[in-house]
Amino acid sequence: MRPRLIHPVEVTIYKIDREATEFDPDFREPVGGIKYEQEPVILRAQVKYDRFEALNMVAAGDSPLTSGYLLAEAKDVVDTGIGKGDKITAIGDHDTELYVTEIRPAVHYGKAHMRKVYFEARRKG
Repeated sequence: MRPRLIHPVEVTIYKIDREATEFDPDFREPVGGIKYEQEPVILRAQVKYDRFEALNMVAAGDSPLTSGYLLAEAKDVVDTGIGKGDKITAIGDHDTELYVTEIRPAVHYGKAHMRKVYFEARRKG
């Protein structure tokens, strides 16, 4: 049995350009600014929001928080090569700025047919 997505949408993701971005050799953290690839990848996924533009008061005012996950076919996640730190700029017809924080196997029918791609907004202020 092969599981299917329910109401999938197209998600636009810009991957970190790992050749153009300098990383600290010990901590594997970017040094300076992160550079993203020029061409985005498109991932078909089902979206689950935990929070959507929730109120988050900081000294500079409201910095809304969004978090959740994308459920996508494992093959699509592997083929696109997305990973932690990549930037999500659109979910369906909604423009956004979210970042991939974790990728987990999911939906086990003998093997993990899907991946959960967790995302969240970066805190500002």
